[in-house]
Amino acid sequence: MLLMSCGGNSNKSNDCDYDFIDESSLTKINNSIINGDAAAFASMVDYPIRRKYPIKDIEDSATMVKFFPIIVDDSLKNMVRNLGLNGWKAMGWRGIMFNNGELWSDINIIAINHMSDVEQQLLDSLRAKEIASLHPSLRTENFIPSICFKDIDIDAIYRIDYFHPDSNKKYPYRLAVYKNTRHLSGKPDAVLNGYLDIEGSAAVHYFYFFDHDTNSHINFTIDYYEKPDTIYGDVELFGLKTNESHRLKPVYWLDYTASK
Repeated sequence: MLLMSCGGNSNKSNDCDYDFIDESSLTKINNSIINGDAAAFASMVDYPIRRKYPIKDIEDSATMVKFFPIIVDDSLKNMVRNLGLNGWKAMGWRGIMFNNGELWSDINIIAINHMSDVEQQLLDSLRAKEIASLHPSLRTENFIPSICFKDIDIDAIYRIDYFHPDSNKKYPYRLAVYKNTRHLSGKPDAVLNGYLDIEGSAAVHYFYFFDHDTNSHINFTIDYYEKPDTIYGDVELFGLKTNESHRLKPVYWLDYTASK
């Protein structure tokens, strides 16, 4: 049986500690994968489930049922069939890990890191489509679309791209700022260079972007473990600080450009 100590807090937090394996719950998860039972699998998920951008996160069970054949391929089925319950390992407060992180559970499924060949093809296709939608000035180097935000407080769009490691860039992330969502095919209003720090066992993401020529910077933090709906960032553009903290909402670039 699973023993979970959360310091008196019933919500998921860093204070929780998973010491033993709940074989009943994990057997149900395993069986839903082996048997290809999308509905059963979807009923045992803690939403949202993050996917690699620009694939959309899975927000509910209905979406999971549709996406199930893409995620649960023969490779994952065989992995679960061969390893069984021995593939699961308790990892303290982070939950229970399957086979080096292919899946994570805390009774329900909380993360799916497995990527099938079909999902990889979808990812490559969406990345290519997103890159093709950019102004030519942003397509001069080899990069990967990373994430996109809408600044709720000033109605701006921020898109972040990651340059391939072999580019040897000191600041491998680029943030393009668009103050008008109707002009996303044109040149951005500002381009900031930056970097990412990932800290702690929860892998909290700290993004830092800056442009000294325009006296601009944008910094924000994402704790993916807590699955926040809104992210708060420190934003100062062109030397003008509009608010103490801006509300940033994760969005999808193609949702704003596909119809244009």
